[in-house]
Amino acid sequence: MGKNILILLIVLLLNLTCFTSVLVVSAYLTSNDKIVNSVTVGEASLKIVEDFENPRHLEPGQVITKKVRIKNIGISPCKVRVLTVFSDSLAQKNARIQYNTGQWEYKEDGYWYCKKTLQPGEVSACLFEEVTIPAGASPEELKGFEIIVYSECVNEESGGFQR
Repeated sequence: MGKNILILLIVLLLNLTCFTSVLVVSAYLTSNDKIVNSVTVGEASLKIVEDFENPRHLEPGQVITKKVRIKNIGISPCKVRVLTVFSDSLAQKNARIQYNTGQWEYKEDGYWYCKKTLQPGEVSACLFEEVTIPAGASPEELKGFEIIVYSECVNEESGGFQR
């Protein structure tokens, strides 16, 4: 019986040694790093602000006041771009718009990009202030048209608009 207990103790000691060795080796080969990621949620949102009174009749040579600005109504600084489109090709042919190239930049994708990042609550410079109907335009070509203004924004931290 003494011999059986000795063999049992040796087997238990070997098992304990093997188990301890496995724990030490796995602890050595395992690495733990802790990284804290800071994620914030921003809101980029715009409102088109226009000073515009729709004229009853369009006349050749007429100058129509239409001041187009963009307001950041979100909680994050944002980059802004604006697309202006005429409702029909005759309107586009018969209207002249002088865009503010000092504060806005036209790019090949058809959008006007505000050169300044808008802070929350901030209003951009006017994209344009008036629409001129050339004196040579025929009254038939001036039958009601619209200038459609569409705006987009991205959070400044996103790196801007992707093309």
